[in-house]
Amino acid sequence: MKPRFTHTGGHHLEVAGARLWVEEIGRPDGPPVLLLPGGLGTINDFDALTPHLAPHARLIGLDSRGHGGSTLGRARLSYARLAADVQAVAAQLGLEGVTLLGFSDGAITGLRLAAAGWPRLARLATIGATWRLLPDDPVAALIGGITPESFRETSRDAWSVYHAANPEPDLAGLIAQIRRLWLDPGTDGYPGESVRSIACPVLLMRGNADPYATRAETVALAERIPGARLLDFPWSGHGLHVDAPVVVADLLRRFLADG
Repeated sequence: MKPRFTHTGGHHLEVAGARLWVEEIGRPDGPPVLLLPGGLGTINDFDALTPHLAPHARLIGLDSRGHGGSTLGRARLSYARLAADVQAVAAQLGLEGVTLLGFSDGAITGLRLAAAGWPRLARLATIGATWRLLPDDPVAALIGGITPESFRETSRDAWSVYHAANPEPDLAGLIAQIRRLWLDPGTDGYPGESVRSIACPVLLMRGNADPYATRAETVALAERIPGARLLDFPWSGHGLHVDAPVVVADLLRRFLADG
């Protein structure tokens, strides 16, 4: 059986009023890689990728607050809150020298942690990362069409995992929080120009047809991070790791081995 997250072999950690689902696969003695999924997704976002990475790393999947097997709690959802959750989970697990692999919202969370100089972070890899909220940001058009019903129709796998795994399902409440999260212009939102302070190694990856992490914005992000590596891969969209898992896994293995 190929190694994938199942929402059966992990456990919950109590963090700031929420129960966060954590699950591990891969090499227990490998370098720790903490996987952060995208908005309204789950650690199963990475199902296409984990079989290629599991022989080489200790993969720790974390369902974001309110997503998958993690409860929402009463805290307002923000990228700052998600970053604090990652820090708390890493501390409870005793993780050091962590590589973060973030997709979409998970990538934004990773950028915040790297910009803050989180000492447990060794390197950051992102897929479909955005770093600031533009006046005409394409995510605004997406938000108006998201309802519990539309989410069920367009994301059946994530919907099924959520309702099977979440101890306190509240999809309408989560979607309301996600809408605020994506359009938050404040200091708890996107990292913005703070990304200039990132000092750890960074690998930025995007699919050439990604409508949210545009080429111009990803290049602008790379130019603000000294030494950042950038992949703009053709024939792929926002979920580059789903469209081209072998390519992404190969780059990640090289990134992990690069001292």
